Amino acid sequence: MMAHTRSNLGLGLQMAIGPMFLLGIMIFTGMPPILTGVVTLAMAFYAWSEFRKRSTLRRRDDGVYVWIEWYGFERTSVTDPSKPGGAWDCDGDGGGDGGD
Repeated sequence: MMAHTRSNLGLGLQMAIGPMFLLGIMIFTGMPPILTGVVTLAMAFYAWSEFRKRSTLRRRDDGVYVWIEWYGFERTSVTDPSKPGGAWDCDGDGGGDGGD
């Protein structure tokens, strides 16, 4: 059995506050609408991919942390990647700690 390591609601709110603040600044300072739209799409994709990664983070019975990346593949780490000093495996091997 795998257990969740974080609350999805709190994580979603945490991920939304920063981008909303930045978008507010961009809108009220008169940035061109096209640039604001492109930045909004990029920030939305980044926030969604981080949310997906962090919300799917589980710990298996053998102690290995498992999550799903934005493109659908499973990744693993022997340390909790959401804690300080932890690392998200992004080198593609799915078998160890890699930088993020």
